[in-house]
Amino acid sequence: MIFVHKFTDTSSLSGHNEHIGISIVSINRDTFEQAYNLYWKELYLTCLRYLEDEEQAKEIVQEVFKSIWEKREEIEIKTTLKNYLFGVTKMKIFEFYRVSTVREKYTEYSKNENQQLHFTTENEVIYKELLGNVNKLIERLPTRCQEIFKLSREEGLSNKAISSLLLISEKAVEKNMTKALASLRQGISFFL
Repeated sequence: MIFVHKFTDTSSLSGHNEHIGISIVSINRDTFEQAYNLYWKELYLTCLRYLEDEEQAKEIVQEVFKSIWEKREEIEIKTTLKNYLFGVTKMKIFEFYRVSTVREKYTEYSKNENQQLHFTTENEVIYKELLGNVNKLIERLPTRCQEIFKLSREEGLSNKAISSLLLISEKAVEKNMTKALASLRQGISFFL
């Protein structure tokens, strides 16, 4: 049984002042095609704005719709379909950045493998201890501060990208990063 609830959404889509949004509990072929036709271009343009790569933007939007179709029996949407689609798209963009960053780091590591420093056993122990303490300090940060720090330092995202992903201002990102770095400096000073 398919439950489809229609409502008026006053946001703009392709120059229309109003359009019908759909909140659904399960998805059939007609609902899926309607969603694809309504939102594909807008999702593509959003991806293109973040990725600046037409092929990658198309691929991500295709992945979004493919995953929704494959999981249509399990998905329960508790917001508008448009909001749900944009949320999934933002997560796919984030995932793309994360994978790209890991791939770049691995490539860089592979190129420099022969040039890397070889730690003595003592230095290696000290390094691992310091790294463990830094990770503990990161875990003690407030949740939002920790999330922003990890997106910046571990995932390599810019303040603007983090701001867009978390739907907060760039000032809020900067404030949280400053707080995180100050806390880490203070905590690390004990070990140095």
